[in-house]
Amino acid sequence: DRTFVVLSNDEEVSADFQFGEDLTKEFNASKASIYTFIPNVATVAGNTLPMTNQTTTVPVGVDIKANGDYTFAMPAGTSGIGVTLIDNETGVRTNLGLMDYTVTLTAGTYDQRFVLEIPAISSTPTGVEEVTGDGLPVTGARKVLIDNKLYIIKGDKVYDARGAKVQ
Repeated sequence: DRTFVVLSNDEEVSADFQFGEDLTKEFNASKASIYTFIPNVATVAGNTLPMTNQTTTVPVGVDIKANGDYTFAMPAGTSGIGVTLIDNETGVRTNLGLMDYTVTLTAGTYDQRFVLEIPAISSTPTGVEEVTGDGLPVTGARKVLIDNKLYIIKGDKVYDARGAKVQ
């Protein structure tokens, strides 16, 4: 399942529910559902929030139909924002711009467990078009700017701007 959060600099966008900006959530009767919250509306599939110069915190809920492992991930093509998923139960903070987060959950509803933390966005061109690893060019890499630091991701490996592997 998917949920969407959009930060907009449109002056008319607010944190409240707005028709034409936000989407209410339709729950899947047989599979897991993921959603975010808007005050006085409860659950939404699409949440448009105003862009600010401060960190934006978005509560995330999941409705789990079967016990198992579930993975939180950013959609393909998403870059430039270091979105951190916080698991309030375990205390684990995962930068979804760098890696996915997999957790074992039992059937039930989790409305207080997960939070997205989105830092203020800044756009900075990197000028880096090719990455080298072990002295050789690495193709198929993507660049992300997270918290004003450049990272290069190739497959499941993360490198800093110098090309050194990040743990």
